Amino acid sequence: MSDSNSDKDDQYLKSIVDEQKELLIFSLKNKLKQLDNQNFKLTEEEIIFLKMGKLTLEQQKQNFKPILEERIRHLAYRQTSKKLSVKLKPYNRLYLVSKSLYDIYSMIKGHFHVLPDFLIFAIGRAGTTSLYEGIMEHPDVYRPTMREIYFFDYKYKHGLGWYRGHFPSILKKWAVMNLKKKKFITGEATGRLLRYPHAPKRVKQNNPNVKLLAILRNPVDRAYSLYRGQVRNGREKLSFWDATQTEKKRLDGLMEKMEKDENFYSGEFFRKSYLYQSIYYDDLKKWFQIFPKKHILVLNVDDFNSNPQKTFERVFDFLGLSHYNVKLIHYNSQKKPEIEPEIRKKLVEYFKPYNNKLYELLDEKFDWDK
Repeated sequence: MSDSNSDKDDQYLKSIVDEQKELLIFSLKNKLKQLDNQNFKLTEEEIIFLKMGKLTLEQQKQNFKPILEERIRHLAYRQTSKKLSVKLKPYNRLYLVSKSLYDIYSMIKGHFHVLPDFLIFAIGRAGTTSLYEGIMEHPDVYRPTMREIYFFDYKYKHGLGWYRGHFPSILKKWAVMNLKKKKFITGEATGRLLRYPHAPKRVKQNNPNVKLLAILRNPVDRAYSLYRGQVRNGREKLSFWDATQTEKKRLDGLMEKMEKDENFYSGEFFRKSYLYQSIYYDDLKKWFQIFPKKHILVLNVDDFNSNPQKTFERVFDFLGLSHYNVKLIHYNSQKKPEIEPEIRKKLVEYFKPYNNKLYELLDEKFDWDK
């Protein structure tokens, strides 16, 4: 298939996905009005869209409104940006002037907003949403406009002011700390940052004192979970084993191009690099070389699931917060077929040398050899 045909197919697929999301949003807005109704129930498709995973019906009701509002804001921002871009691009001069004015507005607005105190930078499909939402339950933690901002990877060109504009205002922080005499922290979670080559230096340049959190998962399970997500979204047609075996060939040169060109970003790489993204050692080492060890907390999702309260206590200590009782809620988790035993065995052996290097780096061993 030619590159032009492939691009057209991708655009067509994206248009279908966007239409499906719009229909879901319309349906969910109607359900918001029925929240107190005894017959309130979400479909499996709606649960997946809202990343509510294994939530009970009661938990779905409690979290439905804030999660839906965040998804609506995120979708509305993307749609508005696309529409404006399409309308203005034929008028090149007007487009450049409008973009310049928006950049100036974002820069000025950003001066009145705080930078995040913490950043969950690793890694998607490993419990980042559950960790983030648990932290947000603490009374001294304040939400940004959205959980995943993607500033330090593919939205970096928007500028630091645009990024700061997602977080609470300086005035709000002052009021909380000086009038209410309470602590105030805020943060976000963009799980792709671990593997994006320019993220460590960008974070260091713009927010050198930020606290960094990573939550890791058995790389075999993490790779399979990423694969299943792409199958569900209609972007992957190969079997899991075939996809892992052709990964290097079909992603050939994309990481190298991102490393050489800071203006190039490959979404395809992050969608299809099932094995590559699940090798944690190389990139974690880079973050440890740039940030002091006391600024980075690395968690294991198995410990998080087996003893969530102990994990949250470690997190709150790390963030300088008082302990707070948080009930773990599993977001973005669906039932899925098991990996074939023979494939699992092969992948365990594949990841083993990388895992051993990781254990040495962290001075901690995880039970991942199975």
